[in-house]
Amino acid sequence: MADEVDTTSDRIETETRRRIEAIQHEAPIAIPTGHCLECDEPVPSGHRWCGPECRDMWCARNDQ
Repeated sequence: MADEVDTTSDRIETETRRRIEAIQHEAPIAIPTGHCLECDEPVPSGHRWCGPECRDMWCARNDQ
């Protein structure tokens, strides 16, 4: 019985570690905040960047 418990525990630990690593490697989501996500300048409601330069830099830095 102990072997089954150990095996199951190992599987759970491995799966948990795999899921944590997957989450850590996910690209951030660009959610509008009222400020440019790249340079933090105020932007109109619903906008994420102050211009295409900041958008391109943010996307390049975040693999999007």
